[in-house]
Amino acid sequence: MSKQREAGAESTPVPEESLARSVFASLGGVVEIGAVNFTGTWRLADVSVDDFLAGRRQELGRLMDGIQEVCRFGAPGMAIADELGYLREHEVTPEFLLLWSAGLTGVPEPLEELAEPRVVRRMCRMGADLQLTRFLQDLITAAI
Repeated sequence: MSKQREAGAESTPVPEESLARSVFASLGGVVEIGAVNFTGTWRLADVSVDDFLAGRRQELGRLMDGIQEVCRFGAPGMAIADELGYLREHEVTPEFLLLWSAGLTGVPEPLEELAEPRVVRRMCRMGADLQLTRFLQDLITAAI
């Protein structure tokens, strides 16, 4: 019997959907930031998620297999990756880069400066570390 049950505490399992959303959202941040870095220009107009993932499909497949195995996600949990849409072509916006970087680099005034290459570069550098850390944490949480 677990210590929680011995103490009279009950645990409520976290729904697979919630765990999968966390894992695939942080992975989405990693992919979007990777796609921006891949351009080498820091200009969002140059970003193509498909171009970034094109040479990485085999690696992405292995990663998705590993996520499914470690997290024990079923088909509905894995389908959330498709539902969120981060692993296919989509526009990468400065607002999402701000989200991925948690605004730690600050929010420029006027807001239009969010798309400036120097700001995009800062958000990507901060966001890459943050989203990789969140991805690892989300994987561990789901696996447990």
